[in-house]
Amino acid sequence: MGFRTEKDLFGAAISSVYIQKMLNSDLNLACFVEPKGLFGIPDLVIVNANPCLASCGKQLRVFAFEMKLSNWRRALIQAFKYRAFAHCSIVLIDADHVGPAISHLDQFRKSRIGLLSIADDGHLRIHNRPSFSAPYSTMLETHLSEKVLNRSPRLVGVGPR
Repeated sequence: MGFRTEKDLFGAAISSVYIQKMLNSDLNLACFVEPKGLFGIPDLVIVNANPCLASCGKQLRVFAFEMKLSNWRRALIQAFKYRAFAHCSIVLIDADHVGPAISHLDQFRKSRIGLLSIADDGHLRIHNRPSFSAPYSTMLETHLSEKVLNRSPRLVGVGPR
């Protein structure tokens, strides 16, 4: 049957084991729901400490999620924009509507964007494992780092409208 709203999809995603592991990790520093002031407005941004890279001044690992009921093309475009500030950008789509996105998996691979789907029973599936790379905007990466390191908020809200 699928999700009726993106808010329902968001609720299932935030409750999934995949995202809960990120949020409940000792490395988790912050979580933002629909943060403004970046490049676009991702549905969810999770910021974890990165002890492996702390010695070279890169203290954070940023994950940006774009969640859609079905419009994979729009989600892919938005997720690509998030690579300006995120080390890992992920599209999460309703499992009942992920077929067209899977048919275009090569576009996700070329863009280095992860593709996940979630069923209304909460089962999450990885179709394209997201890859890590440095954000392409040093300014936005620094802006987000300062926001996190100065406040260390854990702001999980109600999710998308």
